[in-house]
Amino acid sequence: MNAKQTPLIDLLNAVPKTARLLVEEENFSTRSIPVGKLCADAVEEIESLRKAAALVAAAEREACAQLVETLFGEQLQIVGCGIAAEIRARGKQE
Repeated sequence: MNAKQTPLIDLLNAVPKTARLLVEEENFSTRSIPVGKLCADAVEEIESLRKAAALVAAAEREACAQLVETLFGEQLQIVGCGIAAEIRARGKQE
């Protein structure tokens, strides 16, 4: 069963910002819950978290790239030192 589901953000955006839920209590009183505002607030929070997650991911990618560049550079230096040492050793043998 591969029914396509509506994304949560779309469902939240579909709720009118002025929507309220009226709840009748057992003692014949009524409570009004501002579900429209709550949904709008949830959308803002989700979007804010998505932006923050994208920034963190970008920072992680940059840090990894710098680390690879540093390690690769050090690896080349180590290989270069090894080659130089081998050349010196061969020179001493001759």
